[in-house]
Amino acid sequence: KNSKTYLFSNDRFYRFSALRKMDPFYPRIMKRWSGVPKNLNGAISFSKSGPTVFFKDDEYIVYDNKKVRPMDGYPKKISNLFEYCNYDL
Repeated sequence: KNSKTYLFSNDRFYRFSALRKMDPFYPRIMKRWSGVPKNLNGAISFSKSGPTVFFKDDEYIVYDNKKVRPMDGYPKKISNLFEYCNYDL
C-alpha cells in the first residue's frame, strides 16, 4: 500500500523505507493490525490497493487494509487454498 517493507517479530512490527533504513518511531506494537495474531510466519501484499495476506502456522488471514480488519470468514486453513486446483499427476 505504501511501498514500505514490514518485519514482524513477536508482538512488534518494524517498517523500513526503500533506503533500507528503519522509519522513525519504530518498532511499534501489533495492535495496529486488529485481528492479526502475534508471531506471524509471513505476510504478502500483491498490490497497493489490494488486501494483505498474513500467515500463521496452518492458517491465513486476508486483511482489508481500507477497513483495517480481517475480511469476513478468516482465518482459514492454508490447505483450503488448494482445494480447487486440478492436478494431472
